[in-house]
Amino acid sequence: MLSLFYSKKKLTAEILNYYKENNSPLWLAINFNPSPKFGEISQALSYTQQDTTLGLNKIYRSEETELTLSKNHIAKKDTLRAKEALSFNRDFEDLKSQLIKKQIDASIEKLKELTPEKVPLEEKAWEWFRVSMDVLINALKKIDHVETILQYQLFWGIKDDVMTIRLIAYNLDIQFNILEEGLLLTVYNFKDSSERSIKDREPDQRVLIKGVYNDFLNKFIEVLKTIKDVERAIIN
Repeated sequence: MLSLFYSKKKLTAEILNYYKENNSPLWLAINFNPSPKFGEISQALSYTQQDTTLGLNKIYRSEETELTLSKNHIAKKDTLRAKEALSFNRDFEDLKSQLIKKQIDASIEKLKELTPEKVPLEEKAWEWFRVSMDVLINALKKIDHVETILQYQLFWGIKDDVMTIRLIAYNLDIQFNILEEGLLLTVYNFKDSSERSIKDREPDQRVLIKGVYNDFLNKFIEVLKTIKDVERAIIN
């Protein structure tokens, strides 16, 4: 019954602005193009702050944008046309950027709590990660959304009392856990991007970073910036 009295306009405004009045989200989830279809781009975003979870499923086409808005158990559908859709999509991209920035800032503060230790074996892990991320960045830059399609999932926030960052893109499943002992990196590198199950599978990389954890996070942020540039080029 409550949803009958909650307007789409009010719900849209709350989703786009709720994060401004609160600290870093407890949990952020973004799913870009989970089921690609010709002529459209779909995204799902949700974020939780305090006891409130706000969500938005968006299907963008050149002439319109279909929305499913949600706040906890309230859900509304809407369709935006032409100029209204363009304006909303700019607001949505700003929301996404600001939420990711909040999570980056929160992660940096967590890393500041760590005491760096020099670990020689980290050099090999860093070189592997750096090269792998450069390969991913180059692949992302080649996406044209005609022959190649952007798809990814990003999860970021507190899980089981641990700051957790996870990106699934192409054949890579990358996860960081910021622990008291250091930054735990876990990477699964699948032969085929359609093979995504990590159940009963040993990770290709699993290492606790105690010294150069800032380098790892900075390189990961570089990947996110590349994703943002590709998204902007596709939508514009």
